Amino acid sequence: MNAMQKLCNEQTETMNTTNAINILIVDDDIDILHAIRDILELEELPCQINIADNVGDAIEISKATPPDIAILDIKIGKDNGLNLVPELKEINRDVSCIMITAFRDTEYAISAIRFGAHDFIYKPVEPVKIIKTIENLINNKTLEKERSILERRFETIFEQSQQWLFILSSNGILVNANQAALDAIETDTDTIHNKYLWDTPWWSNSLSTQQLIKSSIKNTASGKSCINEISLTNSKNIKNYYELTIKPIVSDTNITDQILVECRDITTRKTFEENISKFNKELENKVKERTMELRQSISLLEREVEFRKRAEIELIEQKDKAEEANKAKSEFLSRMSHELRTPLNAILGFGQLLELDAYNTLTPDQAGNLHEIINAGNHLLEMINDILELSKIDQGDYALQIEPMNIKDIITASLSSLRHTSENNGFRIINNIEENFILADYTAIKQVLDHIIANSIYYNKNSSDIIIESTITDYNYLKITFNDAGPGIEKELCDNLFTPFERLSTTMFDTEGPGIGLAISQNLMALMHGKTGISSTIGKGTCFWLELPLSKN
Repeated sequence: MNAMQKLCNEQTETMNTTNAINILIVDDDIDILHAIRDILELEELPCQINIADNVGDAIEISKATPPDIAILDIKIGKDNGLNLVPELKEINRDVSCIMITAFRDTEYAISAIRFGAHDFIYKPVEPVKIIKTIENLINNKTLEKERSILERRFETIFEQSQQWLFILSSNGILVNANQAALDAIETDTDTIHNKYLWDTPWWSNSLSTQQLIKSSIKNTASGKSCINEISLTNSKNIKNYYELTIKPIVSDTNITDQILVECRDITTRKTFEENISKFNKELENKVKERTMELRQSISLLEREVEFRKRAEIELIEQKDKAEEANKAKSEFLSRMSHELRTPLNAILGFGQLLELDAYNTLTPDQAGNLHEIINAGNHLLEMINDILELSKIDQGDYALQIEPMNIKDIITASLSSLRHTSENNGFRIINNIEENFILADYTAIKQVLDHIIANSIYYNKNSSDIIIESTITDYNYLKITFNDAGPGIEKELCDNLFTPFERLSTTMFDTEGPGIGLAISQNLMALMHGKTGISSTIGKGTCFWLELPLSKN
């Protein structure tokens, strides 16, 4: 690490809290201009560098960013760099100017100094020379800025402090006092100037206080700090209490140059302490009373906790029993469904064999009865399959393959198998779905759509058209709605539609079936991270809806 880098590292913390050093380089030789800038930038100086190749630009740049250091060529085109020095000093009187020239003439150096230049460098510019010069200037500028900041900070703190601050010489003579101190002792700077602190108004009212201040200042002059509490009676015969802190201000040679005296009015604190003492005694008595009450409350609380623990254990036991019962129900449904499918398949098989001979051997009445048997068997098989599927979902045995797919294609496929049902009922299904890719399992979403569309057709009793539309939600889901202008469904009935084995018990909607299609749909949607529902208004229509996550691809 070279000397310049070491200096930069040492000054990093200071530069972070002050303005960076602004350096202006002015030279009509572009190569020299860039070379000097590159030399400084390679050293990673804690500064901001601006360049100009003419006097006009240099002045404009300086007005926008006043330079702390200016590196100026003596000859800048048709202009003389020396003439730029006073103009820069009008912008920043503390600017340090370094003149650069190819002429090794003492007169140029003398002229530069007279114009207010700080240093003089000859061309060709030696990197070591210019780095060393800038290093010294940055160091000086940083120290100047730091000193200026510290002085302003001290002055601000000193004057704005609400405490009474006095600065004394080492023998106790007043050098300075802040405004709070002057206001407190009801005097001004001229009155107390060059007086001993104990001889100024206010302190002199108490002989004991004078002696205390004298002895404390004597001890502080030898390098010790002290803190004393004093009491004084003001002109209104009111007694106040004060905390007097006396500290030495030592020089670099560890000698006390000055003394800082800080006075705090602690009357409020002393009054508060007395009140606290009184309050503590009262509090002790109340604590004793409350302790007894608390012991009784703790006893009651312990009994309450014990009762809640027993209730929690009972709830857990009931939950376990409910889960076991639900599991047993699912297993029973699964086994019964499997057992029912065997004889049902036989019935359907023989019925289909008889149906082949229906036109040859059966009477029309017999053929009609056979058709009813087959339809009822297929309906029963469909219900058994739904019960098996619901059982699989309850037991967590339903496997999904989630992948991107076009919702428009899936809805079109579902409508192709159900459209004739709506047309037979005298209304249309209008598909306004646009192409959007969702994340779903094909078999599951197809089954959900079949159930939703079938229910939309069924509950649309006044033959109004069903309109299918989609929108994208704020949370990146696709919402699909199935709207009709039918008679509507009462809210209490809507709440039961997605409950397994619940049917709408009204004359308008009475139908056969176990009532689990929508329950299966709701569970399948949950497995695909979606949801489904219904909203309806009597006399205005019904809307079945579902939401599924959109694919990012």
